[in-house]
Amino acid sequence: MAEKQKIAVLGGGTAGMTTAYYLTSTPELCEQYEVTVYQLGWRLGGKGASGRNQQYGDRIEEHGLHIWLGFYDNSFKTIQDCYAALARSPQAPLATWDAAFKPHNFVLLNEHYNDEWLFWPIDFPIIPGVPGDGRILPNFWQLVAMSLGWLWEILKDLIESDADLFKEPPPTKPDWWQQIVERVEADFKHAEKGFLGHFELAVKLATHNAQKPHSLVEADAESILCSLLT
Repeated sequence: MAEKQKIAVLGGGTAGMTTAYYLTSTPELCEQYEVTVYQLGWRLGGKGASGRNQQYGDRIEEHGLHIWLGFYDNSFKTIQDCYAALARSPQAPLATWDAAFKPHNFVLLNEHYNDEWLFWPIDFPIIPGVPGDGRILPNFWQLVAMSLGWLWEILKDLIESDADLFKEPPPTKPDWWQQIVERVEADFKHAEKGFLGHFELAVKLATHNAQKPHSLVEADAESILCSLLT
């Protein structure tokens, strides 16, 4: 029997343990490699290690904003494979992978600007299917159509919420002020109409091409899309 190739994995965080897992995921690989994970200290998990704070129930401490945005199919595939290999009892805590992971599509980001905090609430669209189930991932035009369609809905909501952007000025303002307001409002509405028209065409182009096989998409479709968005 050939001598196994020795592989050292430095660090037992998510990346390290995933590497070790896939290097030993089949009997053939186990015969080929001898994998050793080196971890400083006794606890695996890296930023996901549990038991960090005994004063608060050995909970995981926050290390910044970490979001699974819904497209990490490889990560969910690995989680599902690990749960299948563990074959946990139905009575065990978090017995199944979908008991341990819950979908969440709302994110709130903060920006410090002009000595105040601004809040950016984002509702990401929900994509059909289960991540990691082995389905064929969206192609380029399907992703573009999905992204532009989402942005299109956000833009329309923003415009509707700003419908009273140019309110009637107070009667104490002079006539020249009213004339300026009317000109700015007219220019704004003209620019808004042109912008939205081009964006809507971009959405329709992407949606149209998303429904066609890649070989049937026009060669200049991407350049036309870029021109519309520009």
